[in-house]
Amino acid sequence: MAAKQLLDLQFQHNRQTQHNWERSRVHREAIHDHLVRYGNAALLRAYGAGNCNDLDLMELSKHFTAIELVDIDTKAMESALIRQNVNTDDGVRILGDIDLLSSAHVPSQPADVTVSSCLFTQLLEQFIEDNAATADLISEFRRQHLNMLISGTSSQGHVYFITDLVSDLTAPQLKQLPNDQLNGFLSNLIERRNFFSGTNPFAILKQLESDSRVQSTNLLDAWKWTLGPRTFAVYGIHAQLDTN
Repeated sequence: MAAKQLLDLQFQHNRQTQHNWERSRVHREAIHDHLVRYGNAALLRAYGAGNCNDLDLMELSKHFTAIELVDIDTKAMESALIRQNVNTDDGVRILGDIDLLSSAHVPSQPADVTVSSCLFTQLLEQFIEDNAATADLISEFRRQHLNMLISGTSSQGHVYFITDLVSDLTAPQLKQLPNDQLNGFLSNLIERRNFFSGTNPFAILKQLESDSRVQSTNLLDAWKWTLGPRTFAVYGIHAQLDTN
């Protein structure tokens, strides 16, 4: 399937899941708690905002002066603002029709907090349709994505790389698994290499820790996300940037 067809399918998927607000509650609350953990700030930038079912924009606007939503699917973001009853008066702005596949987006100003939320696996799926999916190529693709996040964040700012790791298609126990067993369960899956391409958290930590702009990193506890008929395991990595 060509990358363009995959993108069209993603647009279609966004329309089908735009009313997934309640089923995304646990996922949304987990992300919210991380984004506001270090106090109020001027600008939050969210890459891959889409339907915004993982972002409570009204609540986030109480912690950030401005929120910038970046995605290729402008219609999905516009519909999200209507559903959440927020607008530019709440400090929320949309940057639509932004193709993030090449990780070439250069923002007009640095953000205090930058998040990429379950975007990477979508981009990688498009990328490997047109390229040989070698480990080195995937690693470089991921490095470029992380670089985009870091480059657009202010010194001493915070970067959150959040990604789906596996779904109940290959880990059927996931749906019924108690949350307090999730981290151990995922560690076993990683040892058995049962995870989405490019999402090994230890490989990502290694890349971030080798970047001189990163002061510290920490791996966040995993949680579950129900999207349509599927259940995903999601985790995040937080990186605090160094001073310039």
